[in-house]
Amino acid sequence: MHKVNKYVMIHQPFYYYYQRDDSIVATYTPENLDIIRGLRERHLFIEKYYGDLTDESYKLILKTCFIHYHLLKLNRKIDDKGIYRKEIKIYIRSHLQPFKQAVQNNQQLKRQLFLFNLHPALMIFFQRVITGLRKMKLLSGPVGLKQVDVS
Repeated sequence: MHKVNKYVMIHQPFYYYYQRDDSIVATYTPENLDIIRGLRERHLFIEKYYGDLTDESYKLILKTCFIHYHLLKLNRKIDDKGIYRKEIKIYIRSHLQPFKQAVQNNQQLKRQLFLFNLHPALMIFFQRVITGLRKMKLLSGPVGLKQVDVS
C-alpha cells in the first residue's frame, strides 16, 4: 500500500469464500481475535501515512470488534471469564471519540456504537432484531452481499 501512487476504495465484494464444515476457520477460537490486533497495527500505519483513510480504518476495526464481541458471547466456553470481551470493550471505550467521528455518515454503525456504549447486550439485541427483520424480508440485506448456493 505504501508503494502505490493511486488507490481506489470499492465497497463491493469481488471474491467469495466457501466454508466447509471441516475448514480450519469453522471453529471459533481466541486466535480469531488476531484479526483485531492486525487491524489495529495496520491502523497505525494508515494514520501515519494515509490520514485521509483513518475513518475508514476505524470503521473496519469497529465492525470487526462488534462481530467478535458477538461471537464471543455466542461461544461463551471460549471466554467464560469474559476476558476477551472486556478487552474489546475497553478498546472501544478508550477510542470512543475517534470511533464516533468515523461513523458520522454511517447510521447503522453510529447506532451500534451508541448502543454498545450504553451496554454491549443492547447492541447484540439490535443486531439480532435487524437479522430477524432481514430474514422476514422486512428489511433488505447489506448492499453488495448476497448468499450464493453452490451445487
